[in-house]
Amino acid sequence: MSDSEFVDMLLDLAEFDELRAAAAVREQETRGITFTTLSEEQVRRPEAWLTELADLDNATRAHLGHPPRTPEAMRERLAFLRIAPEALFVAREGERYAGYTCLNVLDSDDRTVMQSWTGVRPEARRRGLATALKLLGAAYAKARGYERILTSPRRTNAASLRANEKVGFRPATGTEADGRTAARTVAQKLRAPASKEDWAAYHAIRRHVLFELRGQGSTYDANHPDDGRPDNHPLILWADDVAVGVIRIDVRASVATFRRVAIRADLQRRGHGRRLLEGAERFARAHGCTTVESHVDPSAVGFYLRCGYAQFDREEAGSSVLMGKVLDTSTDA
Repeated sequence: MSDSEFVDMLLDLAEFDELRAAAAVREQETRGITFTTLSEEQVRRPEAWLTELADLDNATRAHLGHPPRTPEAMRERLAFLRIAPEALFVAREGERYAGYTCLNVLDSDDRTVMQSWTGVRPEARRRGLATALKLLGAAYAKARGYERILTSPRRTNAASLRANEKVGFRPATGTEADGRTAARTVAQKLRAPASKEDWAAYHAIRRHVLFELRGQGSTYDANHPDDGRPDNHPLILWADDVAVGVIRIDVRASVATFRRVAIRADLQRRGHGRRLLEGAERFARAHGCTTVESHVDPSAVGFYLRCGYAQFDREEAGSSVLMGKVLDTSTDA
């Protein structure tokens, strides 16, 4: 899927009137909606909030055909996405969660905050709830000194585009079009998991991107023996202290095979995939390899071609396509 299918949109908080959020909240309250945060819910309902949030999340994405998440899977997802509970806003109708929105404050810089998920139950849509939640998030961001909010909806998601436009988001233009990278300048490094928390992040990204999103979550094996073989190297791409992608590099003589390549779903199309491949190629050269190859999903063939890979003249493995590249071993850049 190409970058053109997404559009960067910015909300200038200097021009944002936080009184709009207060008015939207009051209007929704007349309809029986209460607004709260995940941190407040964790205190108010310590035994029930996780089940309720998982149920809401499953309802908002049921149309995608993905298998439902268990409460424990939801807990793992919140952990590896580094969600700040005070920046996840929940709309509830009685005790039932009707919608939510989230700002990725822990993965943002001190000027630009990233807008993450927004979801509303199907039966609660077309009532202005998503707009009210986004307005509430914008008021929160402005009160904490942020200058703007960045979001990147699909161009084909008309409902999301309308909600963002109602709040005041506009397509980024000129140098703002690079907002994905301008939002955060990060130091990126590819390294092996070194702690229990690192391994949890490694498996969470692989499980979600390569299995759950393909309806195969129950088949994932976090204890597969191949990850422990001496010539197989599980690696995590870190952006500062955030795990953004994973890969396993299997070295056999002069050939390195890239396996289970994945970028965190909410951080895709921001250049991390290209940097992951560049780091993996450096790793392969350092281990004496002259060729790299990977069985890739057909939808990713275009990306690999843009990164200098070619389809090798070998039989395809299942539904994947074997892509490869001869490395330039004259440089380690």
